[in-house]
Amino acid sequence: MGTVRWILELPYWVDQFQRYETLKQNVQKRDRYTFDDNYRQLTIDLFILSIHLSIIDRYQPLATSSVGKNKRLSKGKKGLKKKVVDPFTRKDWYDIKAPSTFDVRQVGKTLVNRTQGMKNANDALKGRVLEISLADLHKNEEYSFRKIKLRVDEVQGKNCLTNFHGMDMTSDKLRSMVRKWQSIIEAHVDVKTTDGYLLRLFAVAFTKKGVHQVKKTTYAQSAQIRQIRKKMFEIMTAQATSCDLKELVH
Repeated sequence: MGTVRWILELPYWVDQFQRYETLKQNVQKRDRYTFDDNYRQLTIDLFILSIHLSIIDRYQPLATSSVGKNKRLSKGKKGLKKKVVDPFTRKDWYDIKAPSTFDVRQVGKTLVNRTQGMKNANDALKGRVLEISLADLHKNEEYSFRKIKLRVDEVQGKNCLTNFHGMDMTSDKLRSMVRKWQSIIEAHVDVKTTDGYLLRLFAVAFTKKGVHQVKKTTYAQSAQIRQIRKKMFEIMTAQATSCDLKELVH
């Protein structure tokens, strides 16, 4: 409010300053002291007025830059939601082809990002490992506890040609075989089938009660475990080296 008052009174002070300048030239010596006091006060007032005017000039750009803008709208831009794009619009479906060793060749579909720039869809598919139930590959529910792993080796058009990558058991089947008061014996061996597949076989054995056994536990001693594991090596090597992959998986 003080700055506005100084601006409104500016013509008055300019007129006063001009009047005192005229009196200064015609003043008599006996009125010199009275004139100097009035002139000094006027000079101080004009100096204060110049300070107020310089402050107005300094902040004038900030005041004019906000004219015509709605602050509420400018704040609302921060909360604008981005346009939601469905990621599936940039993906393609490919058919999965199982090896010829299985009865069912068409086993499902897989999803991959569409080729764009330096990223090729075929490179993203190659090496992908897929897990399929053996019951679906042979249409036999007896093999439902076995899981087959297939790896994509080649892509032809919209078809992914796969190869055998491994076999495993479902967790519920493996847990159902474990019992209390018995020993668990594990073994693994590297073998080569007749059709050239190099495999690493894992086997698990469990001890059980005899026919007329009364004792509650059936723990095996260390020497017995070594003998059983040695026998497991012999059986796995003999079976795997005398058959191909299809017979071994079945």
